[in-house]
Amino acid sequence: MISVEEALSLVSKTKRVYPTIEVPVENSLHCITAHDVFTDRDYPPFDRVTMDGIAICYQENREKDHVFKLEGIQQAGQPALQLSNKNGCLEAMTGAPLPIGCDTIIRFEDLEKVENGYIVNIDISKGNNIHPRGADAKAQTKAIEKGTKISALTIGVLASLGISNIEVLGHPKVAILSTGDELVDINQVPLPHQIRTSNSLVLNTLLHSIGIKASLYHVCDDPQFLIKMLHETLKDFDVILITGGVSAGKFDYVPDALTSVGVEKIFHKINQRPGKPFWFGASESQVVFAYPGNPMSCFICHKIYFEHWWRACNGKISSPVSAILEEDITFKPKMTFFVLGVAKVISGSLYFKPIQTNGSGDFISPLQANAIMHLPPDRELFSKDEHYEITWI
Repeated sequence: MISVEEALSLVSKTKRVYPTIEVPVENSLHCITAHDVFTDRDYPPFDRVTMDGIAICYQENREKDHVFKLEGIQQAGQPALQLSNKNGCLEAMTGAPLPIGCDTIIRFEDLEKVENGYIVNIDISKGNNIHPRGADAKAQTKAIEKGTKISALTIGVLASLGISNIEVLGHPKVAILSTGDELVDINQVPLPHQIRTSNSLVLNTLLHSIGIKASLYHVCDDPQFLIKMLHETLKDFDVILITGGVSAGKFDYVPDALTSVGVEKIFHKINQRPGKPFWFGASESQVVFAYPGNPMSCFICHKIYFEHWWRACNGKISSPVSAILEEDITFKPKMTFFVLGVAKVISGSLYFKPIQTNGSGDFISPLQANAIMHLPPDRELFSKDEHYEITWI
């Protein structure tokens, strides 16, 4: 068996580069930007009013009971008006351009309305409630870096920049193959000896969260049918994810079937728990991740290895994140132990509280987990207050 570190290194070496594609910005969620994106003008593009109120020309020694005579209304979406008298005012709405000749906004809440204008009820400072032109970004400033994962907020920025289509990194065509005669469709009522399929849906959801679409298939425990299905998927897909059939049981046909269709084994079995039987291989242009069938083994292997591979493909290997263990853990096998738990910030530090589960087949207990802690194989006792690497889930 190889170590987790060796497995990650080998996975990285099979990274692929997929051609960039152009997509409508509204369909770009979770995609990766292929180029830097620059602003087309200053943002905001004008001195912007940030509170409903009146726009005035500030004068330090103005009398407290001064009446600002109203000259008009500055509406959002309209060109800037001109203040004709520096002792007057213009009503100005949030989002409107600051009227010419004005330098301060006073909120309506801080004013008294009189017959022909307003009286200020508070001490004021010059420049209040104005978002200056170019304060967020000057024209031709880099707004979004190449390699950024597009979020809802990113889409908002792209739309504001007038970008209706965005070039993003291409992604592989992925097939997910679930295996096992014990699996039935989620709409079926399982017999006492059967279970509903779930791993393939979990993997599909994880892929969707990083912008990758997949096709789902099921394969029964028949080596010839499995080989036929592998031949077909290897012709049509760049990446194959397989769940189940990779251990040492008499019906675990996946490793031999992959070898028979020309996929080179890079490694089989890692010194870790859960997920020890994980099989990984590649052909000239395809990559295959064959995960154990137990739900948590499958989930953890995908989070640790596939997502590491995908970051390597995108040149985005991130720095590890560590958290403080909240309680002692004892684990005697000399294996890397992946522990599910809850990571949260307490008093400015990131802590991790393990969750008690009933093994890698338990998919109910870990529902509250948001992270996986990596405990190294060099000891049996992992003490409270020690730092260890985590992976967010």
